[in-house]
Amino acid sequence: MIISYIRNLMSKVRGSRRSMLSEIMSDHQAVFSSFGNNIYMSDFVNNCIDRIATEISKIEVMSVVESESRIIRQNDDISRLFRYQPNPLQTSKDFLACCEWLRRKYMNCFIYPVWETI
Repeated sequence: MIISYIRNLMSKVRGSRRSMLSEIMSDHQAVFSSFGNNIYMSDFVNNCIDRIATEISKIEVMSVVESESRIIRQNDDISRLFRYQPNPLQTSKDFLACCEWLRRKYMNCFIYPVWETI
């Protein structure tokens, strides 16, 4: 494939007076290799996952109770946890982005709760 591409390119450069850059730009052939069966090796896919994770990290997590006619916001442990820090190493925004990244990249995300006992 690469050899035929180079031959085609060289014949176009020899045969016309246009610049080589315009020939490459108008050739409409891809100059990258395939990623086999794993599309997640692509930078484009990883950038898309990163954009989605960044947008997901902007949501505000809260605990609510839905009654018949209204939704009541609760001030319980879940809301308090995401209002501050879910763990000592990450903010809520980082935690949500990391969870979404893992979910999109590896199709799963495990969160293990840890309690401090005195």
